[in-house]
Amino acid sequence: MEEESFFAYGEVCKRYFREVGLPISFYSDRFSVFRTNRSKNLAYEPVTQFQRALSGLDVKLICASSPEAKGRVERANATLQDRLVKEMRLRDICTYAQANAYLPEFMREHNRRFAVQAASDYDAHRNVDPQEDLDFLFSIHDTRQITKTLTIHYENKVYQIVTKHPHYYYAKQEVLITKNHSGEISVWFHGNKVELKELRSYPKQGVIVSSKSADAKPIAPAYEHPWRTYGKKINGKPVVTSLQ
Repeated sequence: MEEESFFAYGEVCKRYFREVGLPISFYSDRFSVFRTNRSKNLAYEPVTQFQRALSGLDVKLICASSPEAKGRVERANATLQDRLVKEMRLRDICTYAQANAYLPEFMREHNRRFAVQAASDYDAHRNVDPQEDLDFLFSIHDTRQITKTLTIHYENKVYQIVTKHPHYYYAKQEVLITKNHSGEISVWFHGNKVELKELRSYPKQGVIVSSKSADAKPIAPAYEHPWRTYGKKINGKPVVTSLQ
């Protein structure tokens, strides 16, 4: 994947659940996708999208809370970031598609050489219910209230509900909004998908970028800015110098 995000982990989980089954629990670090790390002054601990999805499948999420536990989580990552990268370099693999195509072969060879036989061959995985919609579960879930004019505001956009029902049927009601990996927006009311029509978009608010961010770009001072005339004065008045 291009980035470590909820959707990236969601794609991995969906493939794993369909091929292997549902585990009893996952053991992870305390990355923000897995848990909210800023709940100090809140009366309750917020639930992340990943926690919500696993909870819907009755899979427990255990987050490492000590350096020793963190080491257990990262040990395999260190091995893969070393061996896997070197193997891909030897095979001249340079794209995500090539890397994903090679992964099954690497996993088979890695497990053949380093896997340890479990003390018990009991498989605790559960089969995924055919009625379970994994794509729906691993979408972003949010809620909004419908206005009197049957519109919904979401992510700087306004959507109109298209329906033959009278306005009072939807007005002031809460609906579930889902956004999938491709960015498609869907609205659900009492478990039924609602037809939408996008009306307009609002300009996004300017994003504040930290000076430490890689995206931060210095802004040159204006031509007449006092900084450019520092130390250069005639009769007590600043002199504008040429740009360098």
